Amino acid sequence: MEIVYIALSSFRILLGFLFALIVGYGPIVAGLTKSGVSNIFSITVLFIALIVLLVAAVIISLTIYYKRFSWEITANDIHIHSGIIVKKQVHIPFSKVQSIDYTAPLLARLLGVVNLKIETAGGAINRGVEIPALKLNTAEAFKTEVFKRKRENQNQSAQAQSGQAQSAQAQSTQFQTAQALDSAQSSAHQQTGNLYEQLSQTASDFRGMLAGSYEDSSPVDYQYGLSIKELLLSALANNKTWLMALILIGMLSQVGEALSFIGISDRVEETAVWVWAELGIVAVIIATIFSLLLLWLLSVVAALLSYGGFKASRRGGRIEVERGLLQRHYKGVALSRVQGVVITQGLVRKLMGFAEIKLEVVQSMDTSGGQQSDVMTQGSGLILHPFVRLSRVDEIIANMVPDLIACPQVTDYQRLPRRARRRSIIRWFAWPSLICIAAVAIFDLLLLPPIVSTGFTVISPYHAPVLIAIVMALCLLAGIWWYKRAAYAYNSNILVIRQGIFGQKTTLLLRKKIQWAALRQNPLQRCSKLASISAVTAAGTSGTTTRLRDLNEDEASAYLDWVRPRNRD
Repeated sequence: MEIVYIALSSFRILLGFLFALIVGYGPIVAGLTKSGVSNIFSITVLFIALIVLLVAAVIISLTIYYKRFSWEITANDIHIHSGIIVKKQVHIPFSKVQSIDYTAPLLARLLGVVNLKIETAGGAINRGVEIPALKLNTAEAFKTEVFKRKRENQNQSAQAQSGQAQSAQAQSTQFQTAQALDSAQSSAHQQTGNLYEQLSQTASDFRGMLAGSYEDSSPVDYQYGLSIKELLLSALANNKTWLMALILIGMLSQVGEALSFIGISDRVEETAVWVWAELGIVAVIIATIFSLLLLWLLSVVAALLSYGGFKASRRGGRIEVERGLLQRHYKGVALSRVQGVVITQGLVRKLMGFAEIKLEVVQSMDTSGGQQSDVMTQGSGLILHPFVRLSRVDEIIANMVPDLIACPQVTDYQRLPRRARRRSIIRWFAWPSLICIAAVAIFDLLLLPPIVSTGFTVISPYHAPVLIAIVMALCLLAGIWWYKRAAYAYNSNILVIRQGIFGQKTTLLLRKKIQWAALRQNPLQRCSKLASISAVTAAGTSGTTTRLRDLNEDEASAYLDWVRPRNRD
């Protein structure tokens, strides 16, 4: 796999160089041309030569690095050797392995090659270890073999501690190489459903030219996918739409420069003036509608590509999520690392009766020292379902995280006291309104006079009161809605906290996973006999805190008593 690793890594680096050349060198050439520099060709040749030398140096470095990289599965742990100048050896005992994930960008997926990552116990001092350019069947066999040996070691340790260890027949488990796996029989999958579902299944089954075949014999306890309806509806609530809007605006802002560079800006400007003169406000409306439709279509395409072939399953004590049409991503999480579940409803999901389910899990640092930020995770969690009807949420959570099967129901939720409504309105209405009034006043006093002096008269004299009225109305609604939606409940093992403004967020936490809890009162809360509570779990790399404000003092104290260890803990 040396050639594949070098080719893929070099191609990625080369794309970066070409992007830098196009974005950075084009304006440089334009500036030199305008300034009268005559030897542009020589400068260009020198620039390209430097890039070629740099690419050659990168390829040589990658070749040496890969030749120095090796890994081995022994009887008790995983050995990884790497490094050119500074050599590095990593030994990972099976008992410390928490997750084995792999990703395949587009070209790597076509070839059937993945980048495998081994995670140990999460936290800011722990980092995942990567093995690049593995065949897909080798990565799958690697994962299966490691967790198999981990279970065997755990069983042996349990038998030794209980004094019931017996000599079993020696059965050597050898790691199956890709050559042996290539001969495994693959069963043909009968495709059903609509065209997109067939396409998703085909993309999910596609393994690549070098991947080989592999069939995981581990029993699946629960599994589900993503229907075309859920996929399309998720595009409507996709947060990436706004990001695409910013990207589109940035691209449009450079259109004038590009047209000027190729010498047709005057003609385009004349056409735009004619369209504006003939159509007027109609042209603006049409352009706005077209832009919104374009952004929506882009978000739909992004959702189809990102979540196409979505599949989530639970195998014993592990949760596995796999998705992606062009790029394939696999993420596995042990149930022991799940700290809680977050059910999120944005404004669109709330109106449509759908929600997003996310697992709060313990994560490790990536190889560069930062928190993981792959597409499978969001913040400190793993997306369990991006767009599911509320009626299915309890079923999915109960089957994927059995510890949460006896979760408190909505009828058991306790609301905040009425005096908490006053504090909510002050927090969401009074202070933001004052900030808005101050910002508008500063704009009118300092910025508006210079703008008006330039002859710009589009700004209405009523802009200040209208803007302040709109902001104050939204802030008032935010304060009222937060109070109406804030609630909590707990039983013997599970804590539920619900809150939100225009949307709603419900957090489910296991009592045994709460690292520590706190009660906090500021002077205003003490006067109202209220308190805020918080629960900290080990989710993410440095912990995650869930808070709820303005409970009664006695109820907050009862929560602290509930968190305290019990005799059976």
